[in-house]
Amino acid sequence: MTTPTTIQKQKRFFSAHHMLLYATERAVEAAEKSAQHRESDLLVAFTMCALSVEAFANAAGELLFANWMDFESASTVAKLRLLAERLQLQFDRSSHPWKELLQLLQLRNKIVHAKPEKIVKTDHLTRKQQYIRGFRPPESGLEKRLTLGNAKNALEAACQSIELFLKAMPKEAYNELVIDSWTTSTDPD
Repeated sequence: MTTPTTIQKQKRFFSAHHMLLYATERAVEAAEKSAQHRESDLLVAFTMCALSVEAFANAAGELLFANWMDFESASTVAKLRLLAERLQLQFDRSSHPWKELLQLLQLRNKIVHAKPEKIVKTDHLTRKQQYIRGFRPPESGLEKRLTLGNAKNALEAACQSIELFLKAMPKEAYNELVIDSWTTSTDPD
């Protein structure tokens, strides 16, 4: 006697931007709670936030362009501009949230392609100022940008820009990007 079998078919449109934004939120929360590991948490927050924006751009592009793979090697900024143009959105580099989003993507590049930096800093301090400052090392340009305020601004800009794109999307594409759902069908073998 043979065991009856069925054929199961599942469909899902997956976009990693959801999980990356969630990771960003958790890293920002961790940075708020712990001064001891704040720098590490902020590195995670900025990196995950920038990756979420690119993941969203790729997912939206896949839904809105017939040959999105042609743009796969383009910069994230170029992808966002293409999407904005397709959805008839104003992509103004000098206005919110685009300005902050561009700053986030620049910081992401500084993190990913970090270069050494020679820092020379000379200050004239009173004894009291020296005592307050202690002997902390001078900060690099990258370290100066890793602040909790900047991380919160980046997350806000990422969420607001994604929301702008979503509001301009056709309903079917909107649903694919917002609702993480799937279908399952079965047929007898």
